Amino acid sequence: MYHLINGFVLNSESGQFKQANIVIDQGKIIAINHDQDVHLDTSKIIDVTGKYIIPGLMDMHVHIKHKFAHLFAASGVTTVRNTAGNVTELETYVMLLMMPQPLELFRRTDL
Repeated sequence: MYHLINGFVLNSESGQFKQANIVIDQGKIIAINHDQDVHLDTSKIIDVTGKYIIPGLMDMHVHIKHKFAHLFAASGVTTVRNTAGNVTELETYVMLLMMPQPLELFRRTDL
């Protein structure tokens, strides 16, 4: 379980950001708490003060190749439509990405 604290969370209906804490369990958001005085009962706390948290973005026109596919996720794009590419070329890479690896993107140092 992860607890992201003090981030600015986007309300996609109002378009406004509000400071909040987010609880993630088994790769899924299970709670968003706007009360900053909440008791943190989690195994991993990550301070995201000053960071903005938004839903995954979609890019509906890409020509994706395995050498730079990871850059989409690094920039917040979680869904793509590969408009001119070989799907089988990316099959192994896609299978690796589908394995649960919560928050590993934040730990990458080679980006």
